[in-house]
Amino acid sequence: PEVLPVKRPRLQKAAPMMRNRCGYIESVELVDFMCHRHLSLNPSPGVNFIVGNNGSGKSALLSALSVTLGSRASTTQRANRLEGLVREGASEARIRLTLNNSHANPFKPHVQQCFVILDLWRTHHH
Repeated sequence: PEVLPVKRPRLQKAAPMMRNRCGYIESVELVDFMCHRHLSLNPSPGVNFIVGNNGSGKSALLSALSVTLGSRASTTQRANRLEGLVREGASEARIRLTLNNSHANPFKPHVQQCFVILDLWRTHHH
């Protein structure tokens, strides 16, 4: 999938305000997650649109964000357990989410970036 920033004059005025807030997504990296062998993206602060053909992984990206931030695998409607989100043919997956924490009212003032890493393993039942 491709991430496209919104290019409207009235939204461009709001973008500097977003850069002064904590908690926006600086980067997402998926390895062997759902249909993605490897996906790395750096969305713009503010509003982004995710566009692509059917089956290109748009929903997989949203599922990755959801489960990394605490949703159950079943809420993705793609798997009942987290291990079901590991790409077919792989034994493990990794999601790395980087959140900005460097502006007003940070979660921990001495930390500029927060990393959330979710590792998933496919278990083998005998």
